[in-house]
Amino acid sequence: MDVQQILQSAAAKGGESLLTFFHKELTLSKKTSHQNLVSQADLASQQVIKSEILSFMIDRGIDEKEIGFIGEENLNSQGKHLFIIDPLDGTNNFASGHDHFGISIAYVFEGVLSAGLIYQPFTNTFYIGELRKGAFKIGPDGEKKEMRIKYTNLENTLVATYLTSSQDALNKLIPVMLRLNKVTRGIRILGSFVLDAALFSNMVNSINVLLHAHPYLWDIAAAKLIIEESGGVMTDWQGNPIQLRLDAPHMNYSILACHPDNLQEILKIIAA
Repeated sequence: MDVQQILQSAAAKGGESLLTFFHKELTLSKKTSHQNLVSQADLASQQVIKSEILSFMIDRGIDEKEIGFIGEENLNSQGKHLFIIDPLDGTNNFASGHDHFGISIAYVFEGVLSAGLIYQPFTNTFYIGELRKGAFKIGPDGEKKEMRIKYTNLENTLVATYLTSSQDALNKLIPVMLRLNKVTRGIRILGSFVLDAALFSNMVNSINVLLHAHPYLWDIAAAKLIIEESGGVMTDWQGNPIQLRLDAPHMNYSILACHPDNLQEILKIIAA
């Protein structure tokens, strides 16, 4: 089974759906606050992605009962073949007319995270990782390039983060941000965790550290594999490997992603 083909096709369909809503008037609903939104674009993209994956899998002889989905928009069913979907990461950017938004799909086979894809619809660019097969960027021209992160000393790094709507998470995040800001090139808030991860894993390394206090399973699943397959590490703020809780999709995580040689120095700053 060509997992990459399935993920690419589903993400491309989801991206087509999103772009039909982009720069249009949206119907927005609040999840937890006016900063945590969902739109009809999120819902339509998730449905398109799910339908495309189901069609591909069933056409390849997979029993529908063995196919599960976890999605940000109230989608939760388990299966031997499990797909974790964020149909629109960066909804606030999208709703405000900014093109920095993405789609994330992870594939878990029999409980093992096996493949992940991040897609930037506006540039038609895919970032893909497969377990023990590496990570690759596929541009709009179809050219496939291997992604490997490079070491950068801390004073020359850029840190990407996000100001979550969770006050508890903010109280934990902001002091760490301020400490990191003193010893790095600076902090950037771009508004899409999955695209932060793609930029981190890319050969250009325009982002060198990811520090997030409140992402969910659908935010981090594909990113985790892509980051690790490109040579990075993803841990919690104590340096422990991230364990994905497939049985608790609404659990939030504190994550740090960086080059392995930066890890201990950053952990000391977090703990200070």
